[in-house]
Formats: sequence, structure tokens, C-alpha cells
Amino acid sequence: MASSPLSSSLHTRLPALAFSGTLQVLAVIYFALGSEAIGAGESIGRQIPYLIGLSLLGSATLLFRVAPFTRAVVLTIRFLCGFIIGYAMEGRFGTELLIYLSVLVESIVVFPAAFAISASVIMTMVAALWKQPSSAWGEVISGPRLSDRVLFAAIMFAFTAILLYWRTAVSAVHRTSEQVDRLDHAVRRLTKANLSYQDRALSVEIQAAEEERNRISRDIHDSVGYTLTNIIMLTRFAERIAGVDLRQLDETLTKIGEQAKNGLDDMRVALRKLRSTRVDRVSGNRSIARLIAEYERATDVRVRVYFANASWPPNSPIDDAVFHVVQEGLTNAFRHGQASQVWVQFWRENDELFVTVEDNGRGASDYEIGIGLQGMRERVEMIGGILRAESRSTGFRVNARIPLPAGVFRS
Repeated sequence: MASSPLSSSLHTRLPALAFSGTLQVLAVIYFALGSEAIGAGESIGRQIPYLIGLSLLGSATLLFRVAPFTRAVVLTIRFLCGFIIGYAMEGRFGTELLIYLSVLVESIVVFPAAFAISASVIMTMVAALWKQPSSAWGEVISGPRLSDRVLFAAIMFAFTAILLYWRTAVSAVHRTSEQVDRLDHAVRRLTKANLSYQDRALSVEIQAAEEERNRISRDIHDSVGYTLTNIIMLTRFAERIAGVDLRQLDETLTKIGEQAKNGLDDMRVALRKLRSTRVDRVSGNRSIARLIAEYERATDVRVRVYFANASWPPNSPIDDAVFHVVQEGLTNAFRHGQASQVWVQFWRENDELFVTVEDNGRGASDYEIGIGLQGMRERVEMIGGILRAESRSTGFRVNARIPLPAGVFRS
């Protein structure tokens, strides 16, 4: 027998089972206050609390993950408890109705809708149609009146309709929640892929520039080496003919000048090429500003950044640590906290740099340290710093305290 999708979640089962238990407690109170006349005498009257207690015990077993067959047995026993109680009440439905309603609640939660509808029909037919005047426990038990039968059936079917509507609404919320989780997972993967792509793109750009510079350096080496070799050979030749053949000496000196000029021209061309292929690695405040601009453009999350008096060595381990603290803080704000605004602050006190990334997203008192946060902490601790994370009801905050080398310039 298939299970209801709601039965897999304790968060869904617990409120429903609590409501079922409340209905059964009301049945006990209703019976104890003497609201129903016990037609079968005191013998069965003394047994009714035990039957209700057995029904409550059956409900408690559904708090745990049990097999569908076990659930069906439990609900059947509870139905029989309600039936016996109702049979002893000379057709009065109060206590019996509360028991049956609690059975309906549980059948809606732990079984498919078809089972709950079938249970509602069966209980209604048994209680409203099957009961006829008879004798039990040495007493004559009258059957229920027609008006009571109609009222009982109306309440049962109305309650069934309400429970089915509730089930549909909860199922829709459950499906929406699953879709949100899947979309959130997809956003996390896309965000991670986007950051990796940016890192790879920058790495490829730098690598291509390095290769071009190396090629130009080889060209410079070959050109300048060839030119200088010619100049050296011509100079030695000029030394030998000096004072011997002035005309040839003039020609040789002219050639030396031409070689030097050609070498200088080649050097200038190579340097222009080298300068045009230069890729400056963005670092320091510029790298943070570019990261934030790309983040705002991609996520529509507003970021306020304050640099205050902060400065740190560019293209250094400190620079890398600061960049990744801000990068991971922004990613977490969007991915986990679903924030709409983030504040990034930098300031410096003496020889220490302080970095704070704070958002207005969903905080949690029992958050777990993930790979990203652990990676941030390791980067900061590798350069002698301290990183702390704090989750509050108003959002998440990451604080980094990083020591700066003595003599670092101040801005």
C-alpha cells in the first residue's frame, strides 16, 4: 500500500497527530462530563476510558516510521474502539464522532487520499446505517435516530472535505518547497560555476599575456643579440684598421652606427608590442570594486562598500585572503541567506586590517560551517589572522582580522 507523501515528513505528521490526540482528549472530557447517556449500563461505561486510552496509544505509534500494514492495523483498531464506544451510547454520536474524526485526520496524513475517502465512507455507513436496536452486555441498546444519522454523515463528509483541502494545500506547499530547494541548489551550482569561470577567464588571460611576453622576449633576445654581435665584430675590425685605412674605417663606423640604429628600432618595436600585451592583474581596492560590480549585476543584490582608511599590499597573500573573504561572504549572502542588501566594510587600526561582510538575509542559530566558510578561515589563518562568523535573526556577519606587515603604506 502506497504511503502519503506527507507521511515522510515529521514536521507535517506532528501537528496532524497532535490535532488527532486533541480530538481524543476531547472525547474523554465529553464522556467524563456525562454529556452522553450510557445505555449499556455501568459495565461498559467503565470500559470506555480504556478504549479511548487504547485509541490514544495507537495514535502515538504513528509518530514513528512504521510499515503501511502496521498503520492500517492501528487505524482499524482505533475504528473498532470508536465503534464499540458508539454502540454503547444508544445511538448518541458525540464520543464516537470525535474518535472517528481523529481516525480521519491520521488516515489523511499517513495514507493516500483514496484511502481516507474510503475510510470516511465506511465509518459513516457503519455508524449511521448499520447500527440497529439490539442487546449487549445484558442491556437493550437502541439505534440512532434518523436526524442523528443525517447529522453524523454531514459532519463526517464535511470534515473529510476540509481535510482533503488541507492535504492538497500542504502537498502544494511541499512541492513548492521542493522546487525552491532544487532552484536554490541550481543557483548555488551556477554561482559556483560563475565564480570558477571568472577565475579561469582571468587565469587564461594572464597566461596568454605571459606567453606573448615570453615570445616577444625571445624576439628581443634574438634581435638584440644579433645586432650586438655585429657591432662587436665591426668594432674589432675598426680597431685593426685604425690608422691604416681611414676610408674603410669611416665605412665601418658608418655600419656600426646603422647596426646600432637598427637594433634600437627593433627594441622600440618589441617594447611597444610588449606594452600592448601587458595585462595588469587587478588587485587591492580595484579588485573588490570590480567583484562587487559584477555581483550586483548578476544578482540584483545591493552592496554598500566602505573602504575608510584601509589599505593592504596588492598582489600578496593578504590581498588574496581579503578578496576571497569578500567573495565568499557575498556568495553566501545570496545563496544561503537570500539577502537583498549586503554591507562590506574595511578599516585599519594600527597594523591590523579589519574586514566585515554583513547581510540582511535569513539568519540561523544552528548554522553549520560549510566548505566556503572553512576555506575563508583557513586562508585568513594562514597569514596569521582570525575569522569569526555570526548568524543572527537579522542576517549573517563575517569578521576578519588580518595583521599587516610593518611599514605597509597608509592611504
